[in-house]
Amino acid sequence: MQRAIYVQPEPLSFDPLIHPRPAKCSAIHAPLDETVGLIDDECWSIGSLMFCKKFKDEKDMPPDVVCSWSDNGATYGLLKRTPPKLDLVSEGNHEAGAFGGFACPHHGIWNLSPGVFCRVKFWSEGLTTEASTIRFVNKHVPSVPTEEILYDWVDRVWNKTVIITRAVPGTVYKDAWLGFTTEQKLHVADQVAEHCRALAELTSDYVETVEGTGIDGMFSLRERECLPHWIPRVEPRVARDDYLAYLKRLYGVLDVPGAGEPLVLQHPDLSPGNFFVTTPSDPKEMPKVTGLIDWEHVGYNFKWQVSSRPRGVRDFRVYDFSSNPDLPNRNGTDWQWMLSNACVREGFPLELEVMFDSVKEFVICYPGTQAKNFICSENLPTQEVSD
Repeated sequence: MQRAIYVQPEPLSFDPLIHPRPAKCSAIHAPLDETVGLIDDECWSIGSLMFCKKFKDEKDMPPDVVCSWSDNGATYGLLKRTPPKLDLVSEGNHEAGAFGGFACPHHGIWNLSPGVFCRVKFWSEGLTTEASTIRFVNKHVPSVPTEEILYDWVDRVWNKTVIITRAVPGTVYKDAWLGFTTEQKLHVADQVAEHCRALAELTSDYVETVEGTGIDGMFSLRERECLPHWIPRVEPRVARDDYLAYLKRLYGVLDVPGAGEPLVLQHPDLSPGNFFVTTPSDPKEMPKVTGLIDWEHVGYNFKWQVSSRPRGVRDFRVYDFSSNPDLPNRNGTDWQWMLSNACVREGFPLELEVMFDSVKEFVICYPGTQAKNFICSENLPTQEVSD
């Protein structure tokens, strides 16, 4: 890649590299981790619109149930709240059934029944919901395994999206990792890369979601309005050429890979916590990927990001937490290069230099920090960033 300072001949009226982001503002909202509450042993309150109730059998369910399922010998149903709860005061025990102990800042997960989850995330007008993305993938790329959606809705009073899904069969990969042989781990990487290739068959000329809106959290080529930190920013979709011009100015280069090529649909976070696998007892039997989760940031982007992103994002690390002194001491990067190399074999180009440029931009915020602390792979540059 030829390196030189790129000069925009006709600067945009708004330049995100020059204009600072607006200051955060405050607004009253219903806390995310209080969206779901257990009112009694057989009833959950879900936001302003729904109750989830447990019934002895289907005969006991009222006719206005909007969705029902059977789980572990019991029957459960969703009922609309009439009238809707218009205040922002939560109710019930919010810690009961909270998956992982409690909700994280960006989403909350509760077990409504042993094999069914309720997942809640923040919402704003125009946002492509995770449920919409999953249904799109189910329709257009049916070979890619996802969780089964039972029901979903948007709670406009509480500014939340709610999705009810069945649990994905298998074990989350980060928990199964330690029990797999190297051959089994490589086989899993090949399967994930095959799913990436299947998604990439769908292309676009815009950085956008499957519904044609901007991807939540992506940069904007327009001035941003002041919003509370908890409201997702839904920006307009960005044309590929405008995105290229932005990256050239951002990284100070004359060329960015992918010019003239269509953008491909991709899941940007296939970290070890975002997919499930079978765990065969025989080490000679290969595990199978049973489902990919966390589809909220899926969209169209440059093809090289599919194989390059795992090398530079620390969320892709998975550690061998073992007290066995006979096992090698791993630094957590094995899954990064396994997945990256598997994607290269599926035809996704690897652009390590661009990844290093992106890390340098991040390190600027932390003077004196070494780039190797942000690029978690032994196959990437690790020299100290001085400028």
